[in-house]
Amino acid sequence: GSRFQSAAPLSSPSSSPVKITEYPSMIPSEKKSNKPSQEPTQNCIENSKSKFYYRKNQVNSEPVIRTCEWLESRNVWNKNDICSNYLETYDNIKPAREVCRKTCESCKSEISAIPSSRPSLLPSD
Repeated sequence: GSRFQSAAPLSSPSSSPVKITEYPSMIPSEKKSNKPSQEPTQNCIENSKSKFYYRKNQVNSEPVIRTCEWLESRNVWNKNDICSNYLETYDNIKPAREVCRKTCESCKSEISAIPSSRPSLLPSD
């Protein structure tokens, strides 16, 4: 063999790799992976038993705590209302949009994709 490195390979690749190289090849392989990489889902994991703060009971002012499973069973309008408009935290129990991110579709960002059914009481900046 020559002591000088050529710019292009001089022969076809062998049928199987001879050695593991230190650097990845510049050309992607034609063969598809058996194990596709996972999409980032860390923010979209939801436990159906996870609890969120819904609201205060109108009769006795006790906190009303619900599960994501309960929220999932609501109709779409009720679900959207709870995810969009009930945003308070009570005694470290977060609201539905932070606990039930999959059900509330609040995985991608903190900005809700679901428009609120009623205007907020506070003006935005």
